[in-house]
Amino acid sequence: MGAGVTCDAGRPRLAGTSFPGTRDLGLPAGDGFVVLERLQKNPQLAVIPVIVLSARSARDSEQRALEAGALTYFEKPIETEELLEVIERAIQV
Repeated sequence: MGAGVTCDAGRPRLAGTSFPGTRDLGLPAGDGFVVLERLQKNPQLAVIPVIVLSARSARDSEQRALEAGALTYFEKPIETEELLEVIERAIQV
């Protein structure tokens, strides 16, 4: 893990707080699914909860993201309060 990152009960922690990652599937330089799959293949990174935010509306995109290791999937536009609740739960785990 990088400088300032420690591991507590299998969860990466930065500055004393578990941190979830947010990811958009529509990346300009590549496919967000590939990023999710690569995170899952690395034991040190697989424990990071990833929240997917995407403009893709197809149900198969949501299913694929969840199967690739995403904690949850939001279709844009997102409800800020709902996203904050999910982030809060991810940090507390």
